[in-house]
Amino acid sequence: MRTAPTLSTRSLSPLLILPLICGSLVACGDKPDDDTGDTGDGGFTPESGYVHACASGPFDNPYESGDDYDSFWEAAVDGVVVSDGPISATLETPLSCYGEAVRVLELTDGAGDTWRFAYGITDGDELDATPAMAVVPGDDVSVHYRAVLDFGSANGFVVTDSSGVVAAVEAGTWGNALRDGDIPGLVVETGSVLGEVDGDCGPAIHRDLTFTGDAVSALAPYTVGSVSVGGASLDAYSVINTTFDDRVQCTDMAGTTSWAAFR
Repeated sequence: MRTAPTLSTRSLSPLLILPLICGSLVACGDKPDDDTGDTGDGGFTPESGYVHACASGPFDNPYESGDDYDSFWEAAVDGVVVSDGPISATLETPLSCYGEAVRVLELTDGAGDTWRFAYGITDGDELDATPAMAVVPGDDVSVHYRAVLDFGSANGFVVTDSSGVVAAVEAGTWGNALRDGDIPGLVVETGSVLGEVDGDCGPAIHRDLTFTGDAVSALAPYTVGSVSVGGASLDAYSVINTTFDDRVQCTDMAGTTSWAAFR
């Protein structure tokens, strides 16, 4: 993944998985259709990647919401870290994004239940750019997880400890899973236009992402930069951010916004 211009430079490139809930124990996901094309008008060639995310645990039934979403699954878990490491196909409760997510954070809550939060950042060739979380077994952490189910889906979670934000992961399309106030001290918003790419459903508008903590950092996909939150430094991963305007010709294209941040 290339770093922001103020840092040293590497490269990368597009993707996203965001899960649907397939049962009371597993949040699962599918890749959405991609209508962004290969190159843009005027020679603009977008760089972007994929965020993969899913979870397993004793979820309650989905909540019906009164806003723009049909329903959502949500869990706030206080637990002890069992492990954070490479995802395995031999997990007792299989994770739906196995083969796409790269790592999994496993917790045990106060009731003795096991929760697993899988995550990954890859480029269009599935090359891994996923960092490990800054946790070790025995750490006390809290995880706020949400999967929004509407026409499509969105999935995100935030991990915190006594020092603040450990990690935040957003895999969003047809809306975002994370909302204002979910991430203590950090707001992530759509930024300025970088260019457009024509597709069958109309032009996809590629934009940068602004990460606002103690200061504002604007990052174009596919880059990683630094953002300060409460005096602590986080690596901010701007992965993909596309929107559509009134030129859109399909009902199932709402754009894709995916990013992550790790201490």
